[in-house]
Amino acid sequence: MNNEKLIQKAIATLITHPDIAENYIDFRNEVALALHLNKFDINILDSFYENNKEKFTASARILKKNRWDDIKLSLPIITNHIKQTKLNSIWEDYIGKNNITEFIPKNPLAESVVFSKFLEAHALITRPEQQLIKYERIRNEVTYRHHENFMRPPADKNILVNEENMRKFSAFIHGCYRIESFEYDILKILSKNNLENSYELLSDNYKILFYKNLKKEGISTLKISIDIENIIKKIITENELLTTYTFYQKKLAKKDFLQFLTKLKEIGVLIFIEN
Repeated sequence: MNNEKLIQKAIATLITHPDIAENYIDFRNEVALALHLNKFDINILDSFYENNKEKFTASARILKKNRWDDIKLSLPIITNHIKQTKLNSIWEDYIGKNNITEFIPKNPLAESVVFSKFLEAHALITRPEQQLIKYERIRNEVTYRHHENFMRPPADKNILVNEENMRKFSAFIHGCYRIESFEYDILKILSKNNLENSYELLSDNYKILFYKNLKKEGISTLKISIDIENIIKKIITENELLTTYTFYQKKLAKKDFLQFLTKLKEIGVLIFIEN
């Protein structure tokens, strides 16, 4: 990397680490060591900082505020259920803990995932809050995965599948889906808009499907049982309806199996496509 690019990288690093930007002299040697700056490079950086300190530190503060505002917009559930004073305090801890060489995502959605992981593990966060944070983090991870690996799903032709013709069709579920376990009835907590008494909502084997809704924009969620989880995973691996059904024919009649898949289709989990 040439000298000009090294200096540009150093300046970009300083502006995304406001504590270091505000106290550059104290961190000068650490910056030089972490970014492999030689004496010539560090002298250029010293000169830049000395000549632009006021504007530069002001820009770092503005960027810090804008990053926080953008992250909060990506975390509406968390900001609605956890006190703002607590979140602000943890944000300051997050900003302060960033290593000089640590990658800072430019995409607010991507950084919301990084911040959520930090938030989830923070000592100030209660167990119910951790579960709520996990829920929104996973939702954003699925959203980000969908955006990064965008693919247009097959057209939904409103195919009518029955017991006689099911061998001709497969089921399509978007590949960005996730199934995760939770200790609390998160969807019930969200419906009540309240974390109070959430310990009473403890639920064994509580699983949530996060999926790209094929009926509308965005990511949707659905509470599912272990049996439903197994069927969904089998649909993903087998695709063909009849092949998938053979694994459950001792438990379900074809009619009931197709009715179940039709309900999943109605809420945008899957669509039927011709083989």
